Amino acid sequence: MKIRIAGINRESLVDGPGIRYVIFSQGCFHNCRGCHNKETHPLDGGYEVELDYIYNDIIQNKYIDGVTFSGGDPFVQVEKFIHLAKRLKEKKYTHNMLYWIFI
Repeated sequence: MKIRIAGINRESLVDGPGIRYVIFSQGCFHNCRGCHNKETHPLDGGYEVELDYIYNDIIQNKYIDGVTFSGGDPFVQVEKFIHLAKRLKEKKYTHNMLYWIFI
């Protein structure tokens, strides 16, 4: 299964508590005033990546404290983000380690 993303930050200190693995989703309809990620708005922007690649990249990183879904708007691809969140929860990540960020 593939997901369209704008990018990944493997070790962020500003997108939630601790060291975060951040997935920036591609696609957003909100057009919020002051958005600092406008490049994530087009649905056909960014690039596609396999969810298995992201999952394996996350579980191999022993230094992160959690995972953040940011954007764009992760709800544009909610089924794919839910699929990833469920897999992470089965592995070792609890609900308080997974965040959705909307600004």
